[in-house]
Amino acid sequence: MSIINPAINESYYNFLQSLNCKVFIINNDQVNPLAIYNSDNEFVGIVLPIRVKDNQVAEAINYSDYLNKLKVDQEAKEQTKQNSKKCLYIKDNKAVVRNKELTCIANIVNDEAYKNLYIEKSDKQDTGVYLDLRIVCIYVRTVRNNITIDDVEDTRYYLGSLTNYTLETILEDIRGRKNINQFVNVADIKLIELSGASEQEVQELIDYRQEWYDKKAKEDQEKKLKREKLDKEYADSQNKLVEDLVLATEQLILTNQEVKNKTITIYKSRYDSNDTSLILRMMKQYDIKVPIKTQGWINQALADIYYDEEDNKVSYSYYKSSANSKTFRGYLNELINKIQDKYGVKLEPVAK
Repeated sequence: MSIINPAINESYYNFLQSLNCKVFIINNDQVNPLAIYNSDNEFVGIVLPIRVKDNQVAEAINYSDYLNKLKVDQEAKEQTKQNSKKCLYIKDNKAVVRNKELTCIANIVNDEAYKNLYIEKSDKQDTGVYLDLRIVCIYVRTVRNNITIDDVEDTRYYLGSLTNYTLETILEDIRGRKNINQFVNVADIKLIELSGASEQEVQELIDYRQEWYDKKAKEDQEKKLKREKLDKEYADSQNKLVEDLVLATEQLILTNQEVKNKTITIYKSRYDSNDTSLILRMMKQYDIKVPIKTQGWINQALADIYYDEEDNKVSYSYYKSSANSKTFRGYLNELINKIQDKYGVKLEPVAK
């Protein structure tokens, strides 16, 4: 009886290979275990085989190819390790120090001027540029991920000034910003710490950063309150003009004079306002419940209200581009009645 698709666990087989042993099928029988012989052809043990399916055999690779693949993978891993550098950057508002795989830009553009600049390995369109400060590489900016030797001008434009920075100049800049009340971020403080600064200096920077935020928050709140005050004053002044216009319009109605249905603007704040018509504003001010459709007609179609001397009654006109409203007369009568109640003056109803 022939054995079908014998297989040995990979780790077992690697172990036997390391001992210069070979494995043999005994009597071509699937019941028997496999025999292990050393390099002197001496029997040293057995190993139990397993049976695998035909598709698993088809997907398998030659053992020598497998070893070559392991070698290539190991070399790639070693290369990645060689290219891995300790990097300092900010994530979620925290300073992070972590190894990243970087490529020296000098090797990409064939220019030793960029030997202290590295680009992060990434599959994205943009990637990070890091400046090597010996003790750590710090994130400095983002560039497109396809820098080539042909991008001399672009590289010089985006990265040229960064080649002049050193650990000493950056530490001096951080300390200088503290002295002139400028912002210091968490990565700046971490770099000061990594540079070997005293615990006292690091804590002073931490305290300074918190004080800077507290001061900024206070200033922002003061600016917000001032802005809100100015916005309210502006809105109140503009709305006061509307109130004055409404009062003047009431007097025009009481004295049987024509009232143009002007467009007016009502302000909630300087940058939050809405336009409406004068007559509709007055109806809302007198709490007259006008349907949405009629509100639209008042805003878009109503031209004016006036006193018809021939009929001796209040009437109105509308733009020829619109049809007459079947309901507006009733709401206008209600408005006039409420103005009458306010001033104690009897007015004529709207002419039909």
